[in-house]
Amino acid sequence: MPLFADQKINAMRAQRFGIAKVLDKLNLTPEIVYETIVDVLRDETYTIRARKLSMMLADKPTTRPYSSLSYILKLATSDVKYYTLRAAQHLSFIAFYNLDIVTIFGIIVTMLSINI
Repeated sequence: MPLFADQKINAMRAQRFGIAKVLDKLNLTPEIVYETIVDVLRDETYTIRARKLSMMLADKPTTRPYSSLSYILKLATSDVKYYTLRAAQHLSFIAFYNLDIVTIFGIIVTMLSINI
């Protein structure tokens, strides 16, 4: 229920991400508040999306001695969808790793080095 300044933008963003429902403060009744709370608590997708957002926000760089090991374990135990863009998930192996560009670049470098 946005009340002031940028809260409306933040509320709309949270609703777009699927982690909240926005209530209109002008048409607010106890029944609407109750129904909205019950809907959010019963709908499992809100929990899943909130956990995903929590993981993304908690994933910060660190200087701990074994941080690389913790990242490897996190990647091994987590779903790939959390760490890749949706468009990248549909790319072929060659396009995902830019092998076509690397091959062309390698051919050009090889041809230039032969001429020297």
